[in-house]
Amino acid sequence: MPNSILLRKTLIKIVHKHGSTVYYCPERFKAALLAHEIDHPVLLDLLGESVRLEVPPELLRLSAKSQLFIVVQRLRDYFQRRIAGISASQAEWVVATWAMALGLSPYEEAPYPMRD
Repeated sequence: MPNSILLRKTLIKIVHKHGSTVYYCPERFKAALLAHEIDHPVLLDLLGESVRLEVPPELLRLSAKSQLFIVVQRLRDYFQRRIAGISASQAEWVVATWAMALGLSPYEEAPYPMRD
């Protein structure tokens, strides 16, 4: 199983176990991820940046007011603008992973895209 799929599954478990504390506190989030010993430094950093940029709480807030598809696109664009060198599909993978972890969308097994 690719590390990115394992990471997606792990993130879902972490959010279910720890709740909102992991995505409101970047340090706690990173510690929870590192405890699972997943070897994908790029994705670990991206998910950490998504917490720092408050993508998960914004996803929850906006999805209560708009269709999830539109919210994911908006946050994908926001995240892509804020992170140098990330493609649209890579940013969307991060946001979609959070949507799954937060229970906003069903789980889909999709590896992290290399580039658009």
